[in-house]
Amino acid sequence: MSLNVIITGGLGFMGSDLARFLIEENLVKSLKIVDNFAYSSDPRRIESISSQVEVIKCDIRDLESFGRSTIGADLVFNFAAETHNDNSITRPLDFVSTNSVGVASVLQAARKNEFHVHQISTDEVFGDLPLESSEPFNESSILRPSSPYSASKASAEMLLMGWSRTFDVKVTISNSSNNYGDFQHQEKLIPTLISRARQNLPLQLYGNGQNVRDWLHVRDHSMAVWIIATHSESFARYCISAGQLYSNVQVAEMVNFAFGRGVDEIEFVADRPGHDLKYHSDPSRIIEELGWRPVGPSLERFIQSQV
Repeated sequence: MSLNVIITGGLGFMGSDLARFLIEENLVKSLKIVDNFAYSSDPRRIESISSQVEVIKCDIRDLESFGRSTIGADLVFNFAAETHNDNSITRPLDFVSTNSVGVASVLQAARKNEFHVHQISTDEVFGDLPLESSEPFNESSILRPSSPYSASKASAEMLLMGWSRTFDVKVTISNSSNNYGDFQHQEKLIPTLISRARQNLPLQLYGNGQNVRDWLHVRDHSMAVWIIATHSESFARYCISAGQLYSNVQVAEMVNFAFGRGVDEIEFVADRPGHDLKYHSDPSRIIEELGWRPVGPSLERFIQSQV
């Protein structure tokens, strides 16, 4: 399959990993990155492939400029998004602007230039689960967002549905669990914990630290979205998960153990408003239908590699 591919937000943590994966595996005819060079963008993430990728500075909300950049594209992976939940509490309208209005702009460009849109979504659109729950989210789960971030991503999915049915734009969606890996921005949980451990500072957690997350290595995510986008019918949705369920306390304990610190090097701070209790997704569909399986390092092994 020889495709002209664009990755929006391709200088971010997850988008840049997909870019490296596609080039390293020689999977595309051409690759462009469209990025607005916001605070979480970093060109150093693609240094190893920079000679093989065209980087265009553009905001997806600038429909005229973005539309020009997508002429000739076959497939656009939309990673462009505000993603940090803490920031969605302090500046929620920025999340609506980028994550919802921005997606409408991408879809309008797709109408004109006739490319397939793969939307990078999140398991957070399904809301949260009780800590004692054993029933995971799946592709049929109702959207019940509980933060400005997840609400903006859920609204994007509604826009995808509307443009797909009314304008026959080809769209696919992936709902991923929490990613980890190299080059992740410092604001995220695991880089923050590792940074504090390196500075011999207590590891800080919201509330009582019992909130559970479902962890996935970023390269497993990249492999999954490529398979979904290239092997699915329009408006197919897949949950991506490696089934690594850990409470935030357990993650902090992994970090302390890796750095030879005691379990008492954890302190708890005031909880975040609307803090989701538990995420847990069922990856059975992508495993059974598309043959994807996670192969990246486990969360514990990755943390140990950071010492």
